[in-house]
Amino acid sequence: MNAVHFDPDARTQFLGISRINLFISRSALQMDLVLRAVY
Repeated sequence: MNAVHFDPDARTQFLGISRINLFISRSALQMDLVLRAVY
């Protein structure tokens, strides 16, 4: 696990995954607000 600190590719990949997860959660939140507004 400590290899992440020394591997820039793995770190970039991790940041990319975090960004994707943030985007997905944000989209899910917007969908939730839309559904609440509709129903």
